Amino acid sequence: MKTENVKKLLTKEEVKAIQKRMRLKDYEHLTSDDFDAVMEYYSAELTRLKDKGENDHKLRNSAKKRLADYCKNNIVVYQEPDINLSKVGSKYVRLANINGEIAKYLIKDDKLLFPDGTTW
Repeated sequence: MKTENVKKLLTKEEVKAIQKRMRLKDYEHLTSDDFDAVMEYYSAELTRLKDKGENDHKLRNSAKKRLADYCKNNIVVYQEPDINLSKVGSKYVRLANINGEIAKYLIKDDKLLFPDGTTW
């Protein structure tokens, strides 16, 4: 069964009902079609999350490169952003380390926005 078909076959309520039966370990009530549909659904979700993770990684690297270029061109000491403290949003990547926010990388504009309001 293809992933596109699963989304058409199952509503959110149906998925939740199947998930509830699975949590209750009430597997005898799961039909093979239910099981196949759930497996396809989770497979599609994992693929989506993997793609998002790869995209986030690329955005973080672009932001770090932009920051490194800024530091090199402006004779500023480079501070390495911490991957756990830096966050990727829909509009910007927040670069931070243990000392706090370093800069925001504006994705659409390919610019850095520093806490003092300056951009580069």
